[in-house]
Amino acid sequence: MAVSLFFTTGRVHANLESSPGATITRIYVELETFQLLAFSGDQFVRRYPISTGKDSSPTPTGEFTIINKLKNPWYTPASRPAKAPSDPNNPIGTRWMGIDKPSYGIHGTIEPEKIQMPASRGCIRMLNEDVEELYEMVQIGTRVIVQEQFAPETVMRLAGYLKELEISERN
Repeated sequence: MAVSLFFTTGRVHANLESSPGATITRIYVELETFQLLAFSGDQFVRRYPISTGKDSSPTPTGEFTIINKLKNPWYTPASRPAKAPSDPNNPIGTRWMGIDKPSYGIHGTIEPEKIQMPASRGCIRMLNEDVEELYEMVQIGTRVIVQEQFAPETVMRLAGYLKELEISERN
């Protein structure tokens, strides 16, 4: 059944023929299940496992926009020394996509073992290989919708899967 597509672990690829080089127009983040869903128009493109903010520093919910993108970013916290891109202790990993909430964004990680759990100071962390792939498909201005939980019907309707599901259930 197609619903399980969104609630499995690991990456899920759909529509592989059209995915390479796709332009992501919307990103949906579901905090409860630690997943990021990427869409091009109404077409589901990819699902990625993520880490989110800890209870002491939760990931903000709402609708945001990607406002900047950086390859091999410096980590420059106000309260600690900066970390160069080559520093193995740079927690941002290899890519940064900032949103229009200051100091928050989608980025890589140096702690891949913490993917699919609350581990950040509020940012959305991804495996470096995943954020590098997503980075190439995302443009400045891409919408990012972050919610605690999405109804499966909502996500599937956005992806156009309800019609396919109805057809497959009839057969």
